[in-house]
Amino acid sequence: MRGCMSETMAGAWIQVFAQLGVAGILGWYLWYTTTVSFPRISEQHLARVDDICKNHDKALDSVMDKFSDELKHERQFHREDLVVLAKAFVCQAQKARVEG
Repeated sequence: MRGCMSETMAGAWIQVFAQLGVAGILGWYLWYTTTVSFPRISEQHLARVDDICKNHDKALDSVMDKFSDELKHERQFHREDLVVLAKAFVCQAQKARVEG
């Protein structure tokens, strides 16, 4: 009984495909790609783009922190130079007053 039933089911599907023909198969393919394949691909793509953006943001923050630290050290170095120059000018001015 089962063998007969599976043969009739297979025969029924073959008849359906034969009646629908190429247009039916193409219609099914169009439906499948637009409702199943493309949304799945789109979700995977968006997840990957989100990961890339997160990694980019972390890398950018890291680079900006390093750059900010370098600028801070450079400003401190120049500030120390300016203090030394200012002290030298004050000393020169005091010497000029004493000698003058």
